[in-house]
Amino acid sequence: MIVERPETAERFLLKVAGFLLRDEVAHNLIIGISRRLAAGLRVGHAPPLFAAIAERGQVVGAALWTPPWRVVVSLMPPSAAVALAEAMHAWRMWPAGAVGPTESARPLCERLAVLAGGQARIARAMRAFELRRVSPPPPTPGFCRRADLSDAALVAGWYADFWADAQLNDPTDPREAGASAVREGRVFLWDQRGPVSMAAVGRSKPGGASLGPVFTPTARRRRGYATALVAAVSELLLADGHPFCCLLTDLANPVSNAIYPRIGYRPVCDFAEMDIVSGR
Repeated sequence: MIVERPETAERFLLKVAGFLLRDEVAHNLIIGISRRLAAGLRVGHAPPLFAAIAERGQVVGAALWTPPWRVVVSLMPPSAAVALAEAMHAWRMWPAGAVGPTESARPLCERLAVLAGGQARIARAMRAFELRRVSPPPPTPGFCRRADLSDAALVAGWYADFWADAQLNDPTDPREAGASAVREGRVFLWDQRGPVSMAAVGRSKPGGASLGPVFTPTARRRRGYATALVAAVSELLLADGHPFCCLLTDLANPVSNAIYPRIGYRPVCDFAEMDIVSGR
C-alpha cells in the first residue's frame, strides 16, 4: 500500500477523480471540497493535505484534510485506512477526527488514536441517500421559491438555528454561510404566507447535486413543509440536468430518515463523524 501526497488540488483531482466519480454519492463531500480548492477558494486555516492511497498501481482511497476540520475520507479498504493513519503519524499530522463512509473513517481514527495514545469515538452517525426520480408527496399548502436578498437575514438566522439544533462542531460562521448561500442563489424556501422551511443546494458538482442543510423552525414542523420543499427542489435539480440528487441525514433524527425515502431517496452508505480524543 502506497500513500502519495499530491501537492495541489489540481494534481490530487488528476490522480483520484476517476476513482471518486465511480461512487459520487459516497464521495460527494471530498469531491465538493477539492473542487472548491482547485477553483482557488480557501478552506480551513492552514495549507491542506491531499492523500491518495494506491495498491498495485490502482487508487483505492483518497483523503483531504483542511485544518481545523476533520479529515474527509473516501471509501477505502480498512488496510488503506490504516496505511493512511500510519503515514499521517509519520508526517506528524494529528487531525481531530475524520468524516466519511463509516467503513473508512472508523479504522482511520481507531489507528490514529492508538498511535496518539488516545481513543476514537463516533460523534455523529449519518446516512447518505440518493434520488433519481421524485415520488410526489401529498399536496401541501404553499409553494417553492428561490430565496432572494430580502430573505438573507432570515436564512442566516435559520442556518444558525440549524447549527445549534445539530450541535455542529464546525468553525464556520453559520450566519455568514447562510447569507453567502443566498447570494449564490443556492437557497430555496417553502412559502406559506411567508417562508416556513428552507433547503440549500450544495455547490456545483460534476454530476449529481447535493442538498443541505434542510431546516424548518420548531413551530412549523410536522406539517409536510420540508418534505414538499425537498421534493420540489429535487425535481428542479433533476430537470436542470443533474442525473441524481443526494443528501446526508443524522441517524439520530427519525423524522428525516423517514420522510426522504417517501419521496424517492434511497440509502447508499453509512457515514460517520469521528473524533479522536488524544492522549498527546
